[in-house]
Amino acid sequence: MGALLDPGRFGCAKFCWEQRKLGGCIVYCDQWLQDKSLHKAAAVEINSTTNVQYWLNENEQLVGVCVNFELADDVHYELNTENWFRFLREVLFIAPSSNCVVPFRDFLNTAAPQVDFGMVLDAKRIE
Repeated sequence: MGALLDPGRFGCAKFCWEQRKLGGCIVYCDQWLQDKSLHKAAAVEINSTTNVQYWLNENEQLVGVCVNFELADDVHYELNTENWFRFLREVLFIAPSSNCVVPFRDFLNTAAPQVDFGMVLDAKRIE
């Protein structure tokens, strides 16, 4: 579990809320929150502990996503659009325009969801 908190291993795009409290790096959502031209769409529930929050610009185009694991550790991963699309294509094997709920749920049902998610991002060099 400690690896999920290591900013050197995962970079600024992937973090735990505890890291922010400890003075960790600026993360995408900090920038997105400050940009008044961006807004969050309704979260998409993947399963009972995981959801995906889409960030959109004023033209309703995707800017990035936040994948939230609402467990005891409250882990969140942020990906810009390019890297989210890579995850969809290279890991879930679906087109970016496809509905990701069922393929993502199937992926998470394999073993240790947040650990496997972090490991596959790392292995594919998706930041």
